Amino acid sequence: MKKITKILFLAVVILLATQPSIFAAVDTTSGASAAPNPAPAPAKPPAQSTPQEPQTIVDMARILTALEATESIMPDSELYSIKLLIEELFADLVTADAPKAELLLDFAGRRTDEAAYLHSIGNDTLALELSKQSVDLLSQVNSTLESAAKTDVDGISDTLLGVSAIGERVVSLLNLMAITFDDDDQLLNAVASAQEQIVHSIVINAAMAVGDVSYDKQSVFDFAMAAYLAALEQKSPDPVQSAFDALVLSGLLEKEPVVQSTPSRYYYDDDDDDDDDHYEYEYEHDDDD
Repeated sequence: MKKITKILFLAVVILLATQPSIFAAVDTTSGASAAPNPAPAPAKPPAQSTPQEPQTIVDMARILTALEATESIMPDSELYSIKLLIEELFADLVTADAPKAELLLDFAGRRTDEAAYLHSIGNDTLALELSKQSVDLLSQVNSTLESAAKTDVDGISDTLLGVSAIGERVVSLLNLMAITFDDDDQLLNAVASAQEQIVHSIVINAAMAVGDVSYDKQSVFDFAMAAYLAALEQKSPDPVQSAFDALVLSGLLEKEPVVQSTPSRYYYDDDDDDDDDHYEYEYEHDDDD
């Protein structure tokens, strides 16, 4: 009981620490009103309309640092429900798209760490559930960033790379559970869902790189998925980057898309000139004749 009380107290302290200082707000307000101005200029009222606005900005670095206090609490702890409650409280503090996505990505990483821990102690059933929760969070990150990319691209690319990284961790973890579930449909579906989020993040990143976010989502996604799976099959050293490059070069994200068949093979082009050796996709073009 003492540990629970301590954690709750810590949560309150953390929340207060990440909020703009109440006293600072009072001082700012009282300072502005305490200085009597016998003849206020007409331009003053507009200037006074937004003095407190910077204080409402939530400092993501401070929030993520504060959350580290609960990071080591695992699902088999009696404090786990409090950990989730604290995450929920922090999530409610952040409303802007880019910071919200960053926070959700951190939560996805936590669920993945917890799933890995549960797998290590032989509880694959709960590990699978937490892996699926991680994928759901990655889906929320992608949806949030897809909206944010239309107006603000600063810092989004790094978060999208984080989606890919965590998605690949989830897939690797799920593959380790294959013996437990023996190709169970829910395991296969979880792997497919994780790969979908990886590819979704690749598509958003590639669209921002090209500068067009009004692409044909289905055709672009299908191409990126084929490129990603082809890179995996051919054991690309970086399947995410390979699929990203293929999508950017495909022309599908241009204002007037270039018709391109999906990649059928991913291979290493080893010619006589070592400087030009690189990985390439081979396409099977459909004849329209």
